[in-house]
Amino acid sequence: MCAKQSDLLAEYLARWKEFDSGCRYIHSIFNYLNNHWIKNRIEDSRQQLSGHSSLYAPRAKDDEEIIRPIYPLCLFVWKQGVFDKLKKKLNYEILQLVRKEREGERVEQDKLANIIYSYVRLGLIDQHRKLAIYVADFEGAYVASVRNYYEIVSSNFISERGMTQYLIHAEKYLLDEENRAKRILDATSLQKVVSVCNATLLTAHREKMYNEVKDMLENSRLDDLKLMFQLLSRIEDGLLPMMDLVEEFITNLGMSTVQSLIDSGTFESEVVDAKRVSVLLRARRSRNASIPVAAGQDLEKGSTSSLVDVAQIYVETLLKLHGKFYRLVTAAFGLDAHFVSALDKALTKVVNGNALAKDSSKSPELLARYTDFLLNKGNKKFDETEIEQKLSQVILIFKYIDDKDVFQTFYSKMLTKRLIHGTSISEDAEKVMISSLKDACGFEYTSKLQRMFNDVQLSVEVNENFKEVLANSRGAASSTDVELSVTVLTSGSWPLFGSRTNFVLPSELRPSVAAFQGYYDSLHPGRRLSWLYQLSKADIKMTYTKRRYEIQATVFQLGVLLLFNKTKSISDKDMNMELRLEPAELKRTLRSLLEAKLLRRNSDGLFFLNPKFVSKRNRFKITSRVLGESSKESDETRRAILDDRRVFLQAAIVRIMKSRTSLPHNELISEVLSQSRSRFQPNIQMIKRVIEQLIEKEYIARKDEGNVYVYLA
Repeated sequence: MCAKQSDLLAEYLARWKEFDSGCRYIHSIFNYLNNHWIKNRIEDSRQQLSGHSSLYAPRAKDDEEIIRPIYPLCLFVWKQGVFDKLKKKLNYEILQLVRKEREGERVEQDKLANIIYSYVRLGLIDQHRKLAIYVADFEGAYVASVRNYYEIVSSNFISERGMTQYLIHAEKYLLDEENRAKRILDATSLQKVVSVCNATLLTAHREKMYNEVKDMLENSRLDDLKLMFQLLSRIEDGLLPMMDLVEEFITNLGMSTVQSLIDSGTFESEVVDAKRVSVLLRARRSRNASIPVAAGQDLEKGSTSSLVDVAQIYVETLLKLHGKFYRLVTAAFGLDAHFVSALDKALTKVVNGNALAKDSSKSPELLARYTDFLLNKGNKKFDETEIEQKLSQVILIFKYIDDKDVFQTFYSKMLTKRLIHGTSISEDAEKVMISSLKDACGFEYTSKLQRMFNDVQLSVEVNENFKEVLANSRGAASSTDVELSVTVLTSGSWPLFGSRTNFVLPSELRPSVAAFQGYYDSLHPGRRLSWLYQLSKADIKMTYTKRRYEIQATVFQLGVLLLFNKTKSISDKDMNMELRLEPAELKRTLRSLLEAKLLRRNSDGLFFLNPKFVSKRNRFKITSRVLGESSKESDETRRAILDDRRVFLQAAIVRIMKSRTSLPHNELISEVLSQSRSRFQPNIQMIKRVIEQLIEKEYIARKDEGNVYVYLA
């Protein structure tokens, strides 16, 4: 058909177009023949060979004997006379042109597309298998050439120029092949070409790609990570190892960041007693000048303020880590759900398992203390807008905490102090925080916190009504000349550990307290008030000095000062006889009064008022040195947490067994773990002990096999 090999494709295409045009013309001329005689003959043949589904003729005959319409018949003639003799040469020339194009040479793409389309047109010989010739005689060879070419190119490129440059070129290779397939191949070939390219360019080298992930993460090569993410997402399960590497990196960096704070001396872990690990702050400005240290503050004693400083540094460190990794997942992975999940898993490990949080209650406790710092009036570091932002960030860390019940316990204790002492920065901020906790954990989690607020609001109404009753009662003013404001707390809602005290109320306060007791009893005959003097405070007017002062003090401090209305000097033993305070509490109270210079102590150990007391302010508060939670109070807090967990587990098991009636041991354990996960992570031994307790209480029983439990109605 042509003399020169180099002219083969051009000559073939020219002859094909001429032949194809003529065949179409002849087909139209014999249109009547196609629609009647040929059609009838095809129907007759089909009836003779029942069950055959070919459109034109049964395949039982040889191809030459099959009756076809004019145009398919012409194509058959071309296939036998031309195509079958030249197809190997045609394929070779086509693939050579494609190779030249891959290597940067310009080729006539229209010529390639038209020649390959002629393969598809030849498929019309058999309407039942239109693409049979194209697939058998060209597509397989083309896909194989793609594989062979990129196997060599990719291996050579990586060894010569490295993985980073390879990723850029791999993306280009993939895009070029997809565009080329769309231009010159049948649409059905696109996915096959893409699959071969993915397998050759990506799957074959993914282990080398994974080896680069750590370096990319360590050096914040976000563009490279983004490109690798896009490439690996093209292959099946290609992202799973990358997700594991990202999770491992975040976990390790988070752990090492907290560990570096300890190693640098910012934090120091010391065992305070056999049951509690307390993290203390080193009072060394040279190592952390940003942490203020009050004069006279003994940080090595584990003061509350030191734990607040630790909480600030710790939580803000976690927030910085979260912000850094969130930006990483956003920039590199487009907040892909799988990588967000990897981030969450990693930060959960960091928050609950870092060197500072070996005690499972430490992270929730420090987060609660940080929240208390934000919501306390003493916080001068942030304005309202910043506080709102910080609270939303607290919830981010809160969601990673496993033992959310520990946070709830510490948070409720600190909320108690803010509400009772009126130190909340604002009611709106408190409600925003409670609402956020409710959204995160549900209504039950915050129900007690909400009831605490309700108690405070109801107490305002009770006090107003009490004052009206006193004003309308004859003689009430003369018997109760001390103005009293009482906050009535529902015992089941407020975490008031260590609430019992033998303190003897000063005689000056008793009539007012008795009047309120009588008023409240008349309102609620079935209720009983228990007075919490250790949480009470008083405003005192000093009249023995030349200058009049107003002091805010605790009721214990008030009790000590009122003793001097009866005597000029008194020993601590006599004070203890009068007030019945705990020795440690009396010692702390006297120390605060001595430091405020309201009291003096002589060589005989007697205390007396300081007649020369002078202050720059007319109104001030006597600060009481708080050495943090006592060991007893700490034990009570943890005991309360364990008691709440046992009650929760008992309720969960009973609820599960009531709905299921009978359940194997392992399934019951699994169900309990699932229901507990939103509040804390119970260990298996605790669940087993609770099951035994419920068996003893006859809520559930074991079947004869011993491994199955049944519910007892």
